[in-house]
Amino acid sequence: MGHLLLVRHSTTEASAGGRNLGQDSDPPLTDDGRELAALLGICLAQELVEMPIADLRLVCSPAKRCRETLAAVAAGIGSQREPEIEPGLLEIDYGAWEGLTADECWARDPELRAAWERDPYATRTPDGESGRDVAARAFPVFDALEAWLSEDLARGVLVVAHNHVNRLRLTALLEWPMSIEVSHQLLPTMQAKVTPKQIVANRILAMSSVELQQAISEELDENPALELIEEVICPTCGGPTFGGNCPNCSPRTEGPSATEIFEPGPGPARDDPDADDPIARAEASFTLQEHLDWNLRAQLPSALHDVATWVIGELDENGLLTRTDEEIAAESGSSTAAVARVRAAMLGLEPIGVGARDVRESLLMQLAHLRETGHDVPRIAETLIADHLRALADRHFRDIAHDLGVSEDEVLEAWEYVKTNLHPYPASAFVAATRGDAPRPILRPDVLIRIVDGELEVEVVESRRFSLRVAASYASVSAALRSPTWSEQEKEHVREHVGRARFFIDAVRRRRATLQRIAATLVKRQRDYLLHGVRHLVPLTRAEVASEIGVHESTVSRATAEKFVMIPSGEVVPFSHFFTASLSIKDQIRTMIEGEDSHHPLSDQQIADELLAQSVAIARRTVAKYRDELRILPARLRHS
Repeated sequence: MGHLLLVRHSTTEASAGGRNLGQDSDPPLTDDGRELAALLGICLAQELVEMPIADLRLVCSPAKRCRETLAAVAAGIGSQREPEIEPGLLEIDYGAWEGLTADECWARDPELRAAWERDPYATRTPDGESGRDVAARAFPVFDALEAWLSEDLARGVLVVAHNHVNRLRLTALLEWPMSIEVSHQLLPTMQAKVTPKQIVANRILAMSSVELQQAISEELDENPALELIEEVICPTCGGPTFGGNCPNCSPRTEGPSATEIFEPGPGPARDDPDADDPIARAEASFTLQEHLDWNLRAQLPSALHDVATWVIGELDENGLLTRTDEEIAAESGSSTAAVARVRAAMLGLEPIGVGARDVRESLLMQLAHLRETGHDVPRIAETLIADHLRALADRHFRDIAHDLGVSEDEVLEAWEYVKTNLHPYPASAFVAATRGDAPRPILRPDVLIRIVDGELEVEVVESRRFSLRVAASYASVSAALRSPTWSEQEKEHVREHVGRARFFIDAVRRRRATLQRIAATLVKRQRDYLLHGVRHLVPLTRAEVASEIGVHESTVSRATAEKFVMIPSGEVVPFSHFFTASLSIKDQIRTMIEGEDSHHPLSDQQIADELLAQSVAIARRTVAKYRDELRILPARLRHS
């Protein structure tokens, strides 16, 4: 037999007040009731992942409260199937007890109420129905549904009905008495219960990487048991980075030509420092100020966000902070300590050296970072920068060697290392992003798809940016809670915050794993598109991806909405591109129009005919629709 899912309608004003709600009134759900029904749909979507249901029917009572509950649940599970309305599933007719509470029923009819609570199946309410009457009209509906379910294990039925209807069927199936008097018997009850873990997991799953980092920042502020470990790692090779660049992926990084200190002289041009850095390519559409603002807001408490904005505004065009903390504090109306804390956080961000007071401090910070990350830095590099920067600019290598007591070759070797691996101006990597008059959208990829050793590889962006864990102090206390040294209040504090931290960490990991599985499936199904371009995009639906990875379609929709992927070409595209087969046809239409004779432009019908010759059959009106979406004028307006 397949799966029978029984759901009681959500909260109405009458049910919230404990009043009998039968057939005489038909109120809608309250706002809380609608929210609860929506949450139930989200949670049920997760449960359906574990059930091999290929065909799910939606059935409900004609009561408005049931129809509204079903609509919210169906939206949560991503089903657009037409609901089946069954009058036989209406709630019991309470008769004269309609709208009364249990106490009011006892006061009105004490003997009848006592008999009804002992045996509601056989006892009829005053001028109303008994459980037997309800079963007589409801059970045929269930019998037909269960007969359909028995034919295929992959079938399912979601029934939204009422308290007595559902309880009658459950007690019949389980062969339990329907008595509702207080006793030691176990009686089944239907209750929509959404756990905090499920709520957090579904909320985080739908977040973009920007929203996730903000949520992590807020959670770190509120929960002392949660700890963030930042991992500054190259997204291409997994090695350490410095100055926003990876020495393994872009070892020949050219400093800015604007400074005489780093005048490279004659020689071959160095490679583009961002050529092999996918994150740098992705972030080329926003400025250094936006980059710093986003990261500082994620790291600092909200009380320092305005101070951070002020400090960022004081950076010059080279990314240097030439004013003192005291001057900035005086003008911003904040404290010197607050400015110093913001600057300390800024100095830890990429590009390394941003926020330094001058070029010398910026270069020394980059050298220190290189040494900390295990790079083989020439032993005299720091001395060269600290004491001989002007002499380096004038190329007085022999004098420097004499002062340091080393060979001229050693000085030249250290100088070459400095020119190759350091940026005098931290903002240089962001200069290109600030050029142009038109505003550029900020697109941060949530997933990277790139070619590694000839194979397509998938990576969820934040997987190497940070990791979350329960703070060591809380973890050790949590492990020793049985000790009598801790008060009940302290134990409760630790349990609450550690539990919340673990829920949050698990939700972030689930999001990462879900995105990884979805992206891996897209790589497998859209391999030709990723390798050869949009012309090779094949039809694919979210339902197909969901079926392949074993989740519900709504999970795929929630996980990919408002999220972006960087594909091997370096372009950042929305996840929706993978599910939009018309992009291939649009590209063909664009190419045809770009190559047309400007004196005799192609009409929509001519384009449709040419596509048909290429085995692409679409109507003229569809060509017109796609052309409009491409913002291309009709033929009569393209004539030159």
